[in-house]
Amino acid sequence: MAWRTFQESEQHVAQLASEKSRGDAFEAFVRAYLRLTPELAIEAVWPLREVPNDVLRTLGLPQRDIGVDFVARRRDGAVWVIQAKFRSDRASVPWRELSTFVGASGRAAFRLLVSNSVELPRNKPVLEEQHFGTVLFGDLVTLDADFFERWETFTAEHRPIPPTRKTPRPDQQEAIEAITSRFVAGAEHLQLIAVSGPSRARGIRPRGVR
Repeated sequence: MAWRTFQESEQHVAQLASEKSRGDAFEAFVRAYLRLTPELAIEAVWPLREVPNDVLRTLGLPQRDIGVDFVARRRDGAVWVIQAKFRSDRASVPWRELSTFVGASGRAAFRLLVSNSVELPRNKPVLEEQHFGTVLFGDLVTLDADFFERWETFTAEHRPIPPTRKTPRPDQQEAIEAITSRFVAGAEHLQLIAVSGPSRARGIRPRGVR
């Protein structure tokens, strides 16, 4: 596995001969992504055919293809369902391909679509519900070489490796300290304005800050 960027991995998948082989290869990537992304807090991932019977009963899912590719359990016990969709042209996943997944997974705590699509179908309000999330091309291209090195180890040793801890630059450390001091002083909402290419501003609400 010589890939060091998502685009390299994507190119490899796109060159595979059949739709099934492309789907299988992308699903292998998605399974690794779910286990190797600490922010998701996922401790177990099962392809649909391997989901324990008690979990299937809880979700009301049959053990056949209904648009659900994976079921995952988080460390807090919440059960997610995941659909993986590879698009050779990065086109939006058609609603007809998402509708079965959305309809079958209503009992899950959260529904997640992982795809190399650039965007979702438009004018589909159900996709904006709080129990539906996406990881799309714009998110996947931020994966760095460290992720792909950890994926290689995960494939060989079947154990997730945490990301390499990065040291903030001096300007980043200064920003972290300024933000932390405001939260410690009692602020509940702050606006962080950071420049990365085009300027972007977003509201931040701390979770678990004391």
